[in-house]
Amino acid sequence: MYIKTNKIRGEITRLISRCLFIASALAAFSMPVAHAQDSGIYVQCPETTVHHPLQNAAAGPDDNGISVRGSSADGSAIKCDHITAGDGMSTMADNAATRQYIFGFARISLPDAAVDAAGVAVAAEDYPSWTMDQGTLAANTPAPTIVLDEDDEYYLNLTNTGMIMRPDLFDPHSIHWHGFPQAASVFDGVPDSSISVNMGATLAYYYKAKDAGTYMYHCHVEATEHMQMGMLGNLFVHPRQNRCDAIQEQNDTILPAELVTLNDQHTALDAEFTQLNTDLLALQNEAVPDQEAIDAKQAEVDAKQAEVDDKQIEVDAKQAEIEALAAYIAVNPGTSCPDDGEHAVGDKYAYNDGDGSTRYDVEVPIQLGSFDPEFHNASFNTQPLPFADMRDRFFLLNGRGYPDTSVETIAATVDPLGRAQDSQPVSSLIQATSGQKILLRISNLNVTDVYTVGVNGLPMEVVALDSRLLRDDDGNNMYYKTNSLTIGGGQSVDAIIDTTGLAVDSKFLFYIKNLDKLANDAENMGGMMTEIQITPAVPAI
Repeated sequence: MYIKTNKIRGEITRLISRCLFIASALAAFSMPVAHAQDSGIYVQCPETTVHHPLQNAAAGPDDNGISVRGSSADGSAIKCDHITAGDGMSTMADNAATRQYIFGFARISLPDAAVDAAGVAVAAEDYPSWTMDQGTLAANTPAPTIVLDEDDEYYLNLTNTGMIMRPDLFDPHSIHWHGFPQAASVFDGVPDSSISVNMGATLAYYYKAKDAGTYMYHCHVEATEHMQMGMLGNLFVHPRQNRCDAIQEQNDTILPAELVTLNDQHTALDAEFTQLNTDLLALQNEAVPDQEAIDAKQAEVDAKQAEVDDKQIEVDAKQAEIEALAAYIAVNPGTSCPDDGEHAVGDKYAYNDGDGSTRYDVEVPIQLGSFDPEFHNASFNTQPLPFADMRDRFFLLNGRGYPDTSVETIAATVDPLGRAQDSQPVSSLIQATSGQKILLRISNLNVTDVYTVGVNGLPMEVVALDSRLLRDDDGNNMYYKTNSLTIGGGQSVDAIIDTTGLAVDSKFLFYIKNLDKLANDAENMGGMMTEIQITPAVPAI
């Protein structure tokens, strides 16, 4: 009788939950339009700032979907993002393609780039309701990858769109940039000392990306639950050394040439002003002065004086820009290119190494993770969450298990409303041509386990741990080569693989050395593993 009663009670609970879901879904899609001035959804993205005063003619989304705005002479820029927080579904790599309920983040367009299903621009007053629609059941695992350049100003707008499959939950959310020395605790995302974002509201986080490296981010509200449910993602910052050629060109050539041009223009305007003054004096000294002609000439003189003054302002501003860049170069590492005899324009580095030792050709973010299906199912079915019994059984790289990890395309999952959502957009497939260097940006945000990962047959050179270059106080590199890495929760590793001498079409495996975790739940030969493929070089055009 006890078992039967429990079963009936469980069925009633599930029925109530589904009824609530249907009611909330109908309400969500039939509610009146929320106008911007009446909504908590307000996105901030300045065109220019004190640090980035230059208007960017090519402003728009970068390769990762982050909007680029104003810039500065050092090549850094204002970057803006709109991330939603809510729930969704993902697909596991077992034979049954198990759908797993998740919490997560998703990236949507800023107001000036938002379009509806027909490709028509979304009106400003409709943007809040459009945001709620786009964020509904749109959770990604892992969260959208955030890629910045050192010295960027980053405005991350987080909107909490709520849990449509759990209308009984009113969880706030936050963004915590793990490992970043955040100067302002209000933007750190830890609920004890900062703001959390309630449903239907938006908070604009502000960051000045001062240190290159491999980081990660996650929701810090009810962290164990929200991270187990999938609210975590890759984040890394490219060093200013990647811009060293552009910085030096600005300092040595472009800005000085622009100053010369402005000075020449000022000199020409000043000469015109002098001539107009001479002409005015001549009119005033005529035997019978023509007052109308004098007044007209005086107006020309005054207008030319204004042009001279405006041009002087431009000259002073350009001079200040030159001095600011020189001061920036003097105190910031990475503004000079490596003096190793091998540097070429366009070379990429993991850190401001000064010697070219972290040069790479291909970078791949790999976030280690895992899900406990019992925990996720309990959340989906509105049951008590088994924190004490948490035992992960789906082992993931960037939200996927093998063999899905070796697929380049975005993984989609059909949500309960029948819409295909890009649930797992980050591939873990590692590809390079023979001779290229691969930078693996490995991070672990797991809340249950420590993992040991490695590569069969290829050494990895570890150049940084936890976003810090391995270098002693005397400037000696403390890099080391290994075939395996043990990474705990909240840690990151930057490791470089050199593919010199490897045959085309050869294949290697990046996998977990805890062999019991090479599984998709009860099915072996899956889990935390992906492929390293050596591909043919693309012929130069």
